[in-house]
Amino acid sequence: MWNLLKEVKGAIKRLDIRVRILSKEEIDNIFKSIINKYSENNIYEFALCHNLKDYKSVKDSDGWKELVKYVRDKSVILFFEWSDDKNMILFDKGQDVIDVLSDSHRFVFYITDLETSFMLCHNDHDYLISCGKSTNWLTSNYDLK
Repeated sequence: MWNLLKEVKGAIKRLDIRVRILSKEEIDNIFKSIINKYSENNIYEFALCHNLKDYKSVKDSDGWKELVKYVRDKSVILFFEWSDDKNMILFDKGQDVIDVLSDSHRFVFYITDLETSFMLCHNDHDYLISCGKSTNWLTSNYDLK
């Protein structure tokens, strides 16, 4: 597995986007909140996207591009599968995350906000997965029931 943070930082630099790498304390607090809110068993199990509760999903290989409709002007956090890389990156605008992902190799990623009010994921099986407040958006964007 390649270094995901290095991959993303390369795209950030090429695109001249301002971000902040979260501190270990911030990461621990956000990850605990994610696990408590969205993990089926309230513990991290690989892969997180396979162990979620109260989620909606849709198969769409380009679904990660659709995320911009939900996160465009929001301050968001990009993070990775916990067993691959424990870093989290804060972006001022969701549009910047989509730009960075467009300029990177494909990998499983997650997006949330500082309050962990939602979590979006695009996984290696081409599923776009939503938990929390973003679930209504996913349901209406893809006309899910």
